[in-house]
Amino acid sequence: KNGLTRYGFIAEEVAQISENLISYDVEDPTLVHGVEYNSILTLAVAEIQKLRKELDVLKSNLNI
Repeated sequence: KNGLTRYGFIAEEVAQISENLISYDVEDPTLVHGVEYNSILTLAVAEIQKLRKELDVLKSNLNI
């Protein structure tokens, strides 16, 4: 579409990680509707912050 490359996740695969990261069809709640990208972004940023702290500790232990 419009010649742009788009990236995304497969909702069914994301559901295996956490049901809270996907949305369901309103008429049939057993059907996966899509991925809640805002929720994924929030979790990703939290993990990056955690990794940054770990990296800072490792660097300080190595005097880098």
